[in-house]
Amino acid sequence: MGVDSVDTNESESGRVDSSELNTHRYQLLDDAVRGRVFERFRQYHLLPANLKLQADAVCMYLLTTPKVREKVFRSSTWRHRHAVGPCAKGEVILKAVEEYLSRVESIGSRKDAALQISEALLLSGMITPIHEEKCITEHESLPVIVMKEYYELMTPVPLLEKGKVDRERVDLPTRSTQTSVWKVCDGALRAGFIFRVSTHGPIVDVLCKVLTCGASRAEKKCYAVLNQTRFHALFFFASDIARKNTGYLKLDQRTIAQYSTPSSWGTILYHGIKLSRRDGQKVMQVEQLDFVRKALQDAWMLSVLQCGARYQEVHLAARKSKHNDSKSAFYDLEEYDAIGNFISMKQFAGKVLLLVNVATRDPQALVQFRRLVELALRYQGENFQIIAFPCRQFGKDLEYGSIEETVQACKEYEVCFPVMQQQDVNGPFARPLFIHLNRECPGPLGAFTEWNFTKFLVDSQGIVRERYASNIPPTELVDGIVSLLEESR
Repeated sequence: MGVDSVDTNESESGRVDSSELNTHRYQLLDDAVRGRVFERFRQYHLLPANLKLQADAVCMYLLTTPKVREKVFRSSTWRHRHAVGPCAKGEVILKAVEEYLSRVESIGSRKDAALQISEALLLSGMITPIHEEKCITEHESLPVIVMKEYYELMTPVPLLEKGKVDRERVDLPTRSTQTSVWKVCDGALRAGFIFRVSTHGPIVDVLCKVLTCGASRAEKKCYAVLNQTRFHALFFFASDIARKNTGYLKLDQRTIAQYSTPSSWGTILYHGIKLSRRDGQKVMQVEQLDFVRKALQDAWMLSVLQCGARYQEVHLAARKSKHNDSKSAFYDLEEYDAIGNFISMKQFAGKVLLLVNVATRDPQALVQFRRLVELALRYQGENFQIIAFPCRQFGKDLEYGSIEETVQACKEYEVCFPVMQQQDVNGPFARPLFIHLNRECPGPLGAFTEWNFTKFLVDSQGIVRERYASNIPPTELVDGIVSLLEESR
């Protein structure tokens, strides 16, 4: 059995390129942004460069020429009853594009060219059909221009990116103002269909479960978009092409993100996230989200934290160790190795430890394991020990489903240090050891392990001294290891 791993490029210093790792992360986590609007944007960027240039030019012509804009979209005199903004019939848009083409160039089949450009405008997000929002769906064929259909004028995203059209204000919507899916796409980190749970309270939710034989009426499917760069907020919509949002939540340090547990909130949410916005001790807003699979739960939690929310651990070990001495708390921790043997951290007392959460199929696995083995051999005669902790929390495709396959992969990497059982490193089912490590030495996202191959250095007294991000190769830890070894002598 071969190890399915990609040899990630390293710089001259041996550091793994973090931009490449980020690219791999979102390719592997269930397609980070999903939905019809995003799919259209992807299709737009696949169009021939010449066609996109023509679409940009036509968009500028339609939007920045006052007489043309008023003639096509009739923005000041009429509005379709199902539209939020100005709109126009497909045949009117096609005619306007043909008129533009007749002025700037002479081509054989002007109608065919106008149709191609109009459909490019549709993919770009400039316009969208008014009557397509009939149900929540995740799949559709690519839209085409229909003569008698009405099309609403939306935010032209490609032009906004180039600064050709003034950006709309990026203030968050209020109760009296709303926004569309198109307007929150720029800067989106994650998007997809989830379940939003109403906040009627635990008693009402339990009654709903009982009366409906477990099918709680409190859960409602919706489309959600996490916007990181423009709004730092989570938006909720009725569908993936909605023109009005049904709610939003600002994501900053006043918003606390927690994993759910099967018994929390009075509803059975096995793959849920709870978001609470606070003003001091007062809870201002609560959003309870449920996901179909655990992989989606973990992926959305990571994205929520990257958008600015503050993580709060719900694992019981996080509460128990708060008032304990750090040294004694570490040596009280227990683990099981890959073949099921009981391992107490006490047996490593007096040693400098390097603890790493690993994934044998991660794109950086080959580089990381190679450097870890080099470190283990280099300090073989010293009071130094590396311990690996396999984890599938950052994409099930990055680690094998059974510990036997993981052990076999480690053998192919020539691993010469202990490998523990597979277990989470965040949330209610995490290994207590990593709850302790994260609490004692938080990272950029707080007491939360961000990705595979996060490394912790523990001194000979059981104190967590250093934390290293996943893109830091083990060879850069040499100075820290040597310093702790000298202290232990």
